[in-house]
Amino acid sequence: MIFEITFIIASLFQTYIYYLFSVCFYREKAEPKRVFGGCSIFFAVTTIAYLIFNVPVLNFISVVICAFIMICILYGGKISKAVLVTLLTIGMMAVSEALVAICIGAVGVNPVQQNPYYDSIFVTILLPVIQYLIVMIVRNFVSLKNDEVMPKSYWIVTVSLPFLVTVFIIILYTKSSLPAAFLVICGILLLAINFMTIYLYDNTIRNMQARKENEILEVQNLCQQKQAESMQNIM
Repeated sequence: MIFEITFIIASLFQTYIYYLFSVCFYREKAEPKRVFGGCSIFFAVTTIAYLIFNVPVLNFISVVICAFIMICILYGGKISKAVLVTLLTIGMMAVSEALVAICIGAVGVNPVQQNPYYDSIFVTILLPVIQYLIVMIVRNFVSLKNDEVMPKSYWIVTVSLPFLVTVFIIILYTKSSLPAAFLVICGILLLAINFMTIYLYDNTIRNMQARKENEILEVQNLCQQKQAESMQNIM
């Protein structure tokens, strides 16, 4: 029962991670109702598929299909771009799974077969943190490519915080002899702190950018007014 509850909570975080990953490749902002609908479908289908069947191949297929459907619901547009972002999502999944395999010593394990290595509370909490770290790195580089000004502190927070949380979770679960329920609570709290901190920092950055844009618009309006006044004086 503890594992199932942990997985459902971790799945909520993973849904948000896959949504953030798709945002990296679209400039337009999705409507809130579309975000809610797409994320709800992704969360419900992937969670039910895992809890009922727990077959690695089926889990993988459900995540890929739901990621594609979520992207289409969020942004619509060309199917080819949705397919490309879905393929990039598969790549992100592969990298995160490989890093988890390295952390738990399961490098030689066949990921297609059902395996006790992955059916643990430790991996359930560790995987979304590693995925979040990858998404934050990708997101920061995409921002640089789009010529978006990002403070150095943003890089430090978005990369170092998930990394430190990953290290702390590994130490907590490998070196601690605490009860499982306590470890679950600690792991979930670490996840929550990680996500909330970066979410609040994101909002702060957005507000700063919006304020700068408003200031630029005000300056442009003043310049246009002065030009209009100058033209009137000339006339």
